[in-house]
Amino acid sequence: RRLTEMDDRRYWAATRIQANFRGHRTRASYLAYQQRLKQQPRTTIIGTLKQGRQAGQDTLHAQRLKAAENRAVRQMERETLIRRLTEMDERRYGAATGIQAIFRGHRARASYLSYQQRLKQQPPTTNSGMQKQGLQAGQETLHAQRLKA
Repeated sequence: RRLTEMDDRRYWAATRIQANFRGHRTRASYLAYQQRLKQQPRTTIIGTLKQGRQAGQDTLHAQRLKAAENRAVRQMERETLIRRLTEMDERRYGAATGIQAIFRGHRARASYLSYQQRLKQQPPTTNSGMQKQGLQAGQETLHAQRLKA
């Protein structure tokens, strides 16, 4: 029983100490608050509302500026990306053009070589030989026409 009474007294003492400290702290903060009020110029409720509205407008203005700045940064990033992609496309276009030129040159050389080989395989003809062949062909055609008539 004695321990319980001692515990009760300690509990009561701790509660009183805490209550006194909280009261002291509240009174000190209230005095500091009153001193701040005396130092500030007196304003009316309407003035306080105007100040609050102005502060809200300033905050809104700052938010809008930040949003505009973010949009500008995103636009710059987008333009940079487009510029890089365009440069890459131009390089690819140039590379494709170079590849096409090389392939066309290869195809032209191969065509020319096959043409030269075909010429080598044909018997050589002279101008007079060609004329004789032409005359013979003409005479044969004339003879065929006469036979039909």
